[in-house]
Amino acid sequence: MTFGVEAVRALGNSPAVRLGWDSEHRRIGVAAAAKGEAGALALRTQMTSGGKDTGSRSVFARAFLLYHGILPTENNRFRLDEVEMGVFALELDSPLPKKSYTKRTSPEGAPNRADSGIEP
Repeated sequence: MTFGVEAVRALGNSPAVRLGWDSEHRRIGVAAAAKGEAGALALRTQMTSGGKDTGSRSVFARAFLLYHGILPTENNRFRLDEVEMGVFALELDSPLPKKSYTKRTSPEGAPNRADSGIEP
């Protein structure tokens, strides 16, 4: 699961997150967490091929998604909306439209990445 730059900012640049599943509303809850906190999943920094931080973070969430029977068959993007103080949710039934990408590169040769949201 990947959190784009805007989602990382919304989560306060936290080093980890806690995930929860709301089966009634089919949404994944996301809350900032400290590394080592019970149930916390560490966020990994996404780097360009040149070794620069993209601002995006990812977390190994496959076990969580499999456990709840919600592992996607393709990548999707979602809005990360705050549902209560410090708790965010992504609605599985409301993915963002698919983007068509053109191959653009930064001066360092890495693709430009300005996406925000979550890609499971």
